[in-house]
Amino acid sequence: PIGQDIPEYIELCRQGKYAKALEVILEKNPLPFITGTICAHHCMDKCTRNFYDQSVQIRAAKLAAAERGYDQVMASLQTPAPVLNGKKAAIIGGGPTGMAAAYFCARAGIPTTLFEKEAALGGIVRHVIPSFRISDAAIEKDASLMRKMGVDVQLNTPTPFVGELKAQGYTHILFAVGAWKAGSLRITGNVKPVIAWMRDVKAGKIEKLGRVAVVGGGNTAMDAARLAL
Repeated sequence: PIGQDIPEYIELCRQGKYAKALEVILEKNPLPFITGTICAHHCMDKCTRNFYDQSVQIRAAKLAAAERGYDQVMASLQTPAPVLNGKKAAIIGGGPTGMAAAYFCARAGIPTTLFEKEAALGGIVRHVIPSFRISDAAIEKDASLMRKMGVDVQLNTPTPFVGELKAQGYTHILFAVGAWKAGSLRITGNVKPVIAWMRDVKAGKIEKLGRVAVVGGGNTAMDAARLAL
């Protein structure tokens, strides 16, 4: 959907040119570690190799480029000079959407501030998805790529009021606060909304569990079942 040049970075990986491959990825995708690890990789559903045997391992190639090219790319990345065009961007929320938006705004030379109420960037990926799926270190590398663009990151900062931001000269404001509000199953008894429960487990607030029933069978349900075990 974001138009990455998949054939190009696959070929560069084949040649062992991982830094070049990562540069191609970063043109369109500023979160190579997150998407290289836990993306749903629907691109692989459309790969024509499926007509013969199995898809090219596109997501795995992206992660290989990220892991093997990261140090060289970080050393060569230059922080863009601000463009004096009167624009100033405020990004509310430091999850994947906020991080990506901040990266692209700053790369375009727009002075950009990212406000995050938690002590670390990453949103659901950082605070909910279990560490057996993706490590904090991997998330932090994506955050470092964004910071290298010159984004001013304000952690432990409650959401500012829009009027406040406008008074400070922000011309563009993006709310990327995520979907944290739990739905309701309307089931009586000891029912825990999964996102809040997984967040508490990851934060070390582990409670004693009896017999656990997980309603659902998707990725989040699998993660919840593994955490409960």
